[in-house]
Amino acid sequence: MEFEGDRRLEWVQRNRDWRVSRRMPVAAGEVARELLASGRIAVGDWQAVVAAVLEDCLGPEARHVEIGGLARGVLTLLVVDASRAWALRMRWEHQLRDLLCRRVPEAGIRSVSFRVRSGGRRPAAEG
Repeated sequence: MEFEGDRRLEWVQRNRDWRVSRRMPVAAGEVARELLASGRIAVGDWQAVVAAVLEDCLGPEARHVEIGGLARGVLTLLVVDASRAWALRMRWEHQLRDLLCRRVPEAGIRSVSFRVRSGGRRPAAEG
C-alpha cells in the first residue's frame, strides 16, 4: 500500500537534483558519496582558510591555537590553558566569527569557541 506522501517524496527526489538520476528514493549518504566521487561537487577546504584567518588576526598567538573541529555551526579552537582561552575569547570570539562568516560562508560557522585542550597534547610550535 503506497501513501500519497511516499509518491510525493519520490517525485521530489527524482526531480529536485538534476545531477543524480534515480527512480527510487535512496539514502542521502549514498547520493552525497556518488556526487563526491563524480567530481560534481567538491569538499571545501575551510580548514586552510580558518588557519589563514587565525594567522592574520592572532599573529604569533596563532601558534598556540589548534582547530579542534566544526560541529553544528560551532568552530572549536583548542588552546593550552584556561587563561589563554579566556583572553582569546574576550578579544577575538566575535571578530573571528564575523570574519569567518564572510570568508567561508560554506562552512556554516555561527559561533567560535575557545576550549582548553584535553590530554596534555601540545601544538608542534610549543612542543
